[in-house]
Amino acid sequence: MKRSFGWLEGCITIAIALGLAGGCGHQMAAPSGATFHVAAIGDSIASGQGAPDKDASKWPPWDWMPEWQDERCNRSMHAGTFDAVERIRNSPQPKTIEFRSFACSGASIAKGLLGPYDGVAPLWKRWLRPDRYREPLAPQVEEALKWAKELDNQRIPTEPYEPPIDVLTISIGTNDILATQIVAACMLPVVECNIARPIIEHELLCLVGSYKKLREEIDKELAGYTKHIIVTGYPDPARDGEGVACNHAPPRSQGKPEPLAGISAGDSEWMSGVLRDLNETIRTETEDHGWTYLDVNEDVAANGVVDEGFPKHGWCSDQNWINTINDSIHKQRHFRGGVHPNVSGHDVYARRLHPLIDERLTE
Repeated sequence: MKRSFGWLEGCITIAIALGLAGGCGHQMAAPSGATFHVAAIGDSIASGQGAPDKDASKWPPWDWMPEWQDERCNRSMHAGTFDAVERIRNSPQPKTIEFRSFACSGASIAKGLLGPYDGVAPLWKRWLRPDRYREPLAPQVEEALKWAKELDNQRIPTEPYEPPIDVLTISIGTNDILATQIVAACMLPVVECNIARPIIEHELLCLVGSYKKLREEIDKELAGYTKHIIVTGYPDPARDGEGVACNHAPPRSQGKPEPLAGISAGDSEWMSGVLRDLNETIRTETEDHGWTYLDVNEDVAANGVVDEGFPKHGWCSDQNWINTINDSIHKQRHFRGGVHPNVSGHDVYARRLHPLIDERLTE
């Protein structure tokens, strides 16, 4: 279990500590003994891809594979929402929180959130264990709604109605614009990434329509059961310790030639631009709808301390928060965690989600 940090949120927390109701203007403290409910839906950022609960080991041989909260979705306890909830549970002013994650690596809006999805279990496991892997996973919005209705059925009818899910976090969009395929193409030395610009521009336009469908579905089915929705952005993965675009670096990682070294500075710069466009699209499509958007790339200053964002901690940085391809193979016996946050990277999400979630639990 990772170390948890307390968070004092102004006079709201003081009011809770003193057991006072409304100790700060009209803000009402949560009743003593209240149980809050937090859920996460989304893709690999939401699931914790790239940071298994326990890394794979070379020895003993029976401990050769990594461990996950959920193998089929590469769901990890290091995921941002999971860790943020743990920090709140273990803070100086702890809250009782029930948490459910339905996030699954590789999910998109159409396949994963609004439609069924196979997950990321390898094909051989689907054939060997059809009872566990062959049936498609139910849409995540549907699963979150099912949980919300279960909670709603448990409430006391005489009490004032409160939506059962206090906070829902969402990460979605990168698979909708074919980001994984673009990165793979960029690693080929004979390919210039910007030839994919027309494809990306088209997919970003399609993403606007997909987010509209997502908002409509959540408004129709889940919004009445949810108080607050937080949507997280994506990290800029292709920067070194000075914030400069990765240029054929690192040449080696984990003692082996690194596939990401095939990406030039120009291609890295182009990829960073794609991420900025993606994040701006998500910000617009969420904030205009009254949801909260969380940026993980900007530096944040609080009490004289700067909490750095991702742009100086890409895969080629000496202090990288993004896995190289070899990092992923070393940790989880698969390339899938490459160009995804490692434990330190997911910790950025946890640090920034922690106060956001904690604050909204008292509203």
